Parts: sequence; C-alpha cells; structure tokens
Amino acid sequence: MEQRWIPVSERLPDADKYILVSIENFIILDIGRYETDKDGSGAFYPGNDDKSYVEYGLFVNAWMPLPEPYRESEDNMERLTYVAENGEVLFHPADLPDDEGITITQLAKDGRYKALEEIAERLANREQAEEQGLLLRLPCKVGDKVYQISENFIEPCTVETIFLGNYRDRNGNWCNMAEIHYDRDDCPYVSTEIYFTDIGETVFLTETEAEAKLKEMEGESDVL
Repeated sequence: MEQRWIPVSERLPDADKYILVSIENFIILDIGRYETDKDGSGAFYPGNDDKSYVEYGLFVNAWMPLPEPYRESEDNMERLTYVAENGEVLFHPADLPDDEGITITQLAKDGRYKALEEIAERLANREQAEEQGLLLRLPCKVGDKVYQISENFIEPCTVETIFLGNYRDRNGNWCNMAEIHYDRDDCPYVSTEIYFTDIGETVFLTETEAEAKLKEMEGESDVL
C-alpha cells in the first residue's frame, strides 16, 4: 500500500473509501472520504459527514491511504492478569498452565523477576499511553444496548459502529471526538449518531439510568 502524501493535483482517491487528508488551511489532519457526483465531479467529505470540506471553508490539498491498524504480536497480547472468583488479582506468567495464577507477593518470594519486569513494563506502557492521551476507554462496544432519551420517551438502541476522529460538535466547532452509530430497536433501519459526550446526558448505558434522568427532566419541566 502506497504510504505517502498524494497531492490532489496528481491523483484523486477512489470514491467512498476512508482516507487520511491534509487540509491547506487547517493544521490538524483528518479522516475523510472522496465522493463523485452524477455529473462526474467530486468532493472531499469529513468522516461520514454529508457536508463537504469546502462547505465548511476547508480545502483538501493532499491525501494518503489509511495505514493498517496497529496490532501487538501474539506474545504481547497474552493476558498477564485475571481476577479470581474471590476478587483477588492473580498474575499468569507464560510458564504456568492456563488455569493457574499466582499473586505478585508470591512472584517476589519466588524470585521471578522476569515476570515482575514484564508486569512493570506492561503497566508503564499503559500509564504512559494514558498520560499522552493515546489510551481511550470506550464507554460501550459494538453490539451493546444503549438507551436514548428522545423528547419524553426512551428509545432502546443497539450500537452498530464506533468512529474516532475530528468532528464538528453540536456548536459547529472542530474537536477530537468519538462518534457512535446505532440502530433503533423499534426501527432497525434508522441509524443515529451521538458523541461520547452525550453519554450521561441524553444517552445511557442502562435503562434504569435513562428512566432516572427522564424523571429528573420531567420534574424540571413541571417546575418551569
């Protein structure tokens, strides 16, 4: 796969594929797509937005294919810890059977310093990524059920896809946000999008939380 910036004057990307775009009058890179019209002309669009970059006053000057997602090697992906039924955190060094674990205290007593170094390295990498803003904790995953308050009722929805990138918020400002697309359970062909910032405000991870928020909103409405 060609991994270099391709000026739009040199070549345009294939239509309807997500790409990385460079914007002439904006310093932040973005994930967008190129679409052609019936008359053969085309335009660049941010993410899954219906408005083109030009409509936002932004001008794409180059693009490149998205790189392959980062994946750790199988060795690094092996889980080091698990929680026992009694709530105790146990560590699972590679030389132990799959169904056995050991406490960190026992690791130290046994002088298993290589395992301790591996645990410390994994923890350090995770904390560094979190400190640098590279670690994202998703509030939900694809397939989860969420509950959206729409006017005066609750709509159960199933998370369909999750997008990460630069989006315009509800005030029209560019910002780094995550966006969730989901299908309404009562109308599976209707897909809606929300921002992570909507969770806890108009979208909830449990029906109980949504019902409590709806009652709170109804109480505020009665006061007004």
